[in-house]
Amino acid sequence: MGIVTTLTVAVAAKLIADEMKASAPSITRHVLRTAVAVLPEDLRTRLNEEWAADLQSTPGDIAPLLRATGLLWAAVQIRFATRTLSRFRSTEPVPVPTTFLESMGQAIVNVCTEKELKALREWWEKPDDKACRKAAESALNRAAERLERIRATEKR
Repeated sequence: MGIVTTLTVAVAAKLIADEMKASAPSITRHVLRTAVAVLPEDLRTRLNEEWAADLQSTPGDIAPLLRATGLLWAAVQIRFATRTLSRFRSTEPVPVPTTFLESMGQAIVNVCTEKELKALREWWEKPDDKACRKAAESALNRAAERLERIRATEKR
């Protein structure tokens, strides 16, 4: 009885795997279409072409499906980031930062303490240092919270 069950499970698993392998390209195309639909309109055409080419160059049958799933996640993150950033967008062109202070928004710099500015400067000088990055992220979060409280007070 054990051999029959084992053989049945093995045959069923093989059939399911073959079916998944055969339908993976159509599922991959569907996931890519969904990812592109999630993107902001101004990015859809360009990223659709780039991502389709990337998936075509990915070897295998299942690997492109996994990659397309990652692209769907990336599209969601891009959509969230652009929605969040659009609240802070200005109509004036933004100059490319060349110094530490230029890289930080002036509003953030105005609410940073000296300790927080020091942490941000250290991260600017050593961007690959994980400890500097963690300290800078913490400093930015505290400063952003203060800035939000100030803006909320000003709106009242």
